[in-house]
Amino acid sequence: MKYRIFLFLYIAFFIIPAGYAKDSSFANILHEMEHAGFTIRHHKEGASDKTIVLIEDAHTNYPAQKELARIIEQLTAATTIQVIAVEGSEGEILTHFFASFPIEKTRRHLADNLLKNGFISGEEYLSISSGAPLRIVGVDDRVLYKQNIEHFRDFYHARPQAHPLISQIQNGLFKAKVTAYDSILFKFDTACLSFKDGSVDLTHFLEVCEHLVPDADKLFFDFPLLNDVRIIAQQHTAFNFDTLYAQAAQAAKLIIQNGTPEQANTAREALLKNMAGKTTHSSFYRQLIVQAENNPAIDISGLNELQRYVALSEELSQIDHSVLQDEIDGFVEVCYQRLLSTAEEKELHALSSNFETLNQLYSLSLIRSDYLSMQQSTQIAEFVESFIAGYNTAAPASRISPDNTAFLAKILANNLAFYQTAVQRDTVIFENTLSLMEQQQCTATVLIAGGFHKDHIIASCAEQEIGCIVISPATAGEQDFNQYASVVLRNDRFIQPPQPDKTQGNYLRASSFFAQSSFDSAQHITAFRNNFIFEAVLDSIDTIGAGEIHSIIKAWRSGFIKALAQH
Repeated sequence: MKYRIFLFLYIAFFIIPAGYAKDSSFANILHEMEHAGFTIRHHKEGASDKTIVLIEDAHTNYPAQKELARIIEQLTAATTIQVIAVEGSEGEILTHFFASFPIEKTRRHLADNLLKNGFISGEEYLSISSGAPLRIVGVDDRVLYKQNIEHFRDFYHARPQAHPLISQIQNGLFKAKVTAYDSILFKFDTACLSFKDGSVDLTHFLEVCEHLVPDADKLFFDFPLLNDVRIIAQQHTAFNFDTLYAQAAQAAKLIIQNGTPEQANTAREALLKNMAGKTTHSSFYRQLIVQAENNPAIDISGLNELQRYVALSEELSQIDHSVLQDEIDGFVEVCYQRLLSTAEEKELHALSSNFETLNQLYSLSLIRSDYLSMQQSTQIAEFVESFIAGYNTAAPASRISPDNTAFLAKILANNLAFYQTAVQRDTVIFENTLSLMEQQQCTATVLIAGGFHKDHIIASCAEQEIGCIVISPATAGEQDFNQYASVVLRNDRFIQPPQPDKTQGNYLRASSFFAQSSFDSAQHITAFRNNFIFEAVLDSIDTIGAGEIHSIIKAWRSGFIKALAQH
């Protein structure tokens, strides 16, 4: 069973991106973006002069898309990047018509409404709201994308029947554990589930392990990276955060009083952004300490706690997340083996681990490495039949019928095909991005794609010695799955939203309505324009007279022609 963790989920103030070299052409802007609260997941230079900046996309997630727009705005303003490549579409994506609308307030309101409803993405929002159209190009493959859409459609339509079966199995396993597990094993298993779903952080989880598992304190030494993180986390809990913030305010004051006007303005701006919640405490503290330490006129003796906190943050930023994840998985499994005693307990634990795999495939929440492992070693029909046979033995009171077993096997086979197609799209997206860079004669571009594609992009860049940067929005709100699905599948039910479903997932990016070579039918494009665009424009315009409408249309036409000429 995988217990995936991301460091920002268990130490709220330690939201620190992975470390990266500071000597590249992108180093300065990335350093500034880090201080602004953006998350740099990966940065590796290549021997070639090319660089791909991958922004991990949180599809139709309003806060994340707003942050994605800010990332692009900062990158295009501070680097030579002028072309945005995107997953989910093919060819030029032209937002010029609405970006040229002459009333800024209306244009911004229109863009915001479309973004909230999931009909545009962050780069289109930026292009329209700013009034300065971006060059956006789809690099996906029409045939493969439509195959992925059909797999997702089958998954979506199967959920009303499949979800109760998954819940039935989950509840049946829980009841079987209540009966079969001894009290200590049951408490440990419950703690593992709480850690996995994020309701318990790593520090508290490891404390539970020490309390329940024999010699767990000695076991930590077999997992050195996990032990290092445990020690850092323990040191973190000892900080008085009121003291830290007081020292941060003192550092800002000292910089403002003793620094250059530029340094003073930077410190003042950092303080205001942090107070407004636009930056993390860690990045704010680090920015202040770096400035204070580099100014001989500042006495930093009173900032000792802040310095220690920043040093711990830097130490944490160097941790290899994939290695840490492997160590956590290994640690948890060793703990289980120390607590499992009877044959029944061991069989039930194995069933639970297989259910975790089954559930991740069912919910389309597999990470890439798990998919590749499953794809190489698993026959889905046999896997499901074997699992259900064991489950029916362990939980006879909530048996799964043969018909339902066959249904689950069918939907899981469909979901595996979804991933197989997504892997095929990986290669196309990367190759089309390189072709776009050659056509545009540019050495750097932004690529917006879902996190599933990240590992392939990183590996392909490394193989071809291309620089690669991965940036993730740190802000993401709740996502209504039905709203997302209705946008991606172009389902009319979205017009009257169904009951909210807060299922989290990162499936497919919706294709763009603005693409020249659209993946949508003429009917869908017309409905989008009629039902959402023009009504949104009209709703956004304040009460105006006929003469003013004539002036607006004239200015809009002129601006549109000018935008197309510049394109």
